[in-house]
Amino acid sequence: MRLAATLLLAPVLACAPGPAPGARPPHHLVLISVDTLRADHLACYGHPFVESPCIDRLAREGVLFERNTSAASSTLASHTSMMTGTYPATHGARANTFTVAAENVLLAEHLAARGFETAGFIGGAPLDPRSGFAQGFAHYDASYTEKVGDSPVGSVQRRAGDVVSATLAWLADGWRGGRLFLFVHLFDVHAPYDAPAPFAGMYRRAGWPSTAGTMKELEEARRALRGGLSSMGDDGFRARVLREVPDGARTIAALDAAYSAEITYVDSELARLRVGLEELGILPESLLVLTADHGETMAEHAGLLNHGEDVFETEVHTPLILRFADGRFAGTRCQVPISGVDLAPTLLEFLGLPAPAGVEGASFAPFLTGRVAAPPRDHVFSEATKPPHPSRTRREAAILDRPHFRSVSDARYKLVWRGADLRRVFDLADDPDEQENLLRHDRAVDEERVERLLSLLRAHLAGEPTGQAAPVSAEQARALEALGY
Repeated sequence: MRLAATLLLAPVLACAPGPAPGARPPHHLVLISVDTLRADHLACYGHPFVESPCIDRLAREGVLFERNTSAASSTLASHTSMMTGTYPATHGARANTFTVAAENVLLAEHLAARGFETAGFIGGAPLDPRSGFAQGFAHYDASYTEKVGDSPVGSVQRRAGDVVSATLAWLADGWRGGRLFLFVHLFDVHAPYDAPAPFAGMYRRAGWPSTAGTMKELEEARRALRGGLSSMGDDGFRARVLREVPDGARTIAALDAAYSAEITYVDSELARLRVGLEELGILPESLLVLTADHGETMAEHAGLLNHGEDVFETEVHTPLILRFADGRFAGTRCQVPISGVDLAPTLLEFLGLPAPAGVEGASFAPFLTGRVAAPPRDHVFSEATKPPHPSRTRREAAILDRPHFRSVSDARYKLVWRGADLRRVFDLADDPDEQENLLRHDRAVDEERVERLLSLLRAHLAGEPTGQAAPVSAEQARALEALGY
């Protein structure tokens, strides 16, 4: 479908170049992933009231990527893309109920082969060892302590405090003192939204519903909000929720507050982790990275209080902060598009190491250090691979045969494809919340730029492998189902 007439392009803003190359590579790598963390819910990304002082400090001390996009909007697919530098169709773990095939080379494996001690500390079942994600980790702690609701399965998650305590205990007693790759996965921001005291309720206002953010409450809220709408179309969805659903605004505000309280709780535990890393002498020699696998849609779109089924910015715009021990790039904000598949090659180059063969991402290190004037890419791809039906964990094997949402975006436009058709076009500059699909509105666009993105997306889809990954065990599938997968 052709779009309307040309609009002048806004300039693409880039980050300021860093110091000349030649700086000593970091001795250690610390990678922290806060599961389900939307970039726009951090103060350093512009949120008006959510408190995240530890993360904000990291942003002041390092480089913050304004336009980081997850390769997928679900946990295992996105994390595996970050760790392999490949897209979900290539690594095969396209959804949480697939497994990571042994043929993949994950970052932990690559670093272990080059003398790093590798340790991972996991907060939730999607990255359980049964997923295959533990490849390359000499120490992998997924000792969950909590169930979700009245689910018949055992514990499937643990709080950030428990993950941080386990991490610090191992560093004090288990780490041999060699070059270290440390991966810390914090799951609290993921549903249920039930931050511990004193964080629970900290953002709730008088008159809002009281909520513990349980899985049952989230499902009840979804049903109530959907039941009050005249249709489930995505165009202008948030405004229709607020206009058509009685108490819709208060319900969403209360649940968003519960989600936000989890962020502040996690931030407090990150502060404790930072102190421990400083006391052990690790932080002064580390490249510390903070990111997330995906975000969470609240009431902006039809995927209410959820993630994984779509590729809206609420689900794929995630934080990415790199803090270097020598202060390189401190205070830099990089506004060029970067993808989750670019993380591994970028980190490896800063560590002074080659990337594995077959990496599809690009290193941003030459651009950040000023060795090249242009970034390695000006567009990013993403996909949603969580099947939109309740029996998803039992029918996951059919996912590759079903149409699901894919996107390509640059510094201005975002195109969304499903099945054999272009479904949406958004102007991210004028409509960052993606409320107005330009395919349904007579608005001026840069047709040449949109056509280029469409060609890139078609070529990306045409080049995807078609293989099928192995599903996880029935036991792991039940654990994931308790978390809403």
